[in-house]
Amino acid sequence: MAIKIEIIGQISFDKANEMQLNIKRDVISGIEHGVLLMLEHNPAVITLGRNAKQHSLLVSEQEAQSLGYEVRYASRGGDVTVHEPGQLVVYFILPVKSKDVNSLIRYAINPVLKFLNEDLSLPSFYNQDKPGVWSGDKKLCSLGFDLSGGVSMHGLALNVCNTLEGFTLVNPCGSADTSMSSISELCGQTVDINFCAERLSDYYTSQISHLFRTPLVQ
Repeated sequence: MAIKIEIIGQISFDKANEMQLNIKRDVISGIEHGVLLMLEHNPAVITLGRNAKQHSLLVSEQEAQSLGYEVRYASRGGDVTVHEPGQLVVYFILPVKSKDVNSLIRYAINPVLKFLNEDLSLPSFYNQDKPGVWSGDKKLCSLGFDLSGGVSMHGLALNVCNTLEGFTLVNPCGSADTSMSSISELCGQTVDINFCAERLSDYYTSQISHLFRTPLVQ
């Protein structure tokens, strides 16, 4: 049974979270070996992780909702982030042997770095001190995982062609000095999110055969 990669387009955070929980149950029961979900969140949503600080959300939940942003509390690690249409979200529902997240981060991030640096010629790197993918002093991609129950959930969010407006309502990842950007903004032209999803799907597919050689996956 192989790990599946599903590109599902736009979906609400609540529906995607329900999908993850259902897949997690299937992985635990052995019906699924693992699934990667690639999607956009619509409506836009602000999510607060397990480590979210009170001051990270700069407006009230009511004000955020009046501006078109749902507010949700997520089981992932990390602080606060924003998901908007035009941002590519990848959720990793995979069996894990331990709560050491480093192997999963490497698996999740390496295709993103390959895509940005090689396909788009956009110099990018992973910053372990400020977890995420950066290009210069601009953050392009945030991460957060839930490794409870022996199966991972949640994952990464890559800014492709989203407006970034929601990030003015938060301290991204809890840091007031974090400057968010998108692939389109840094490339100076609109980059198609479907193209990004397809290319990243190819890169993840090529990595799957190596996944079983790591201590992460059962």
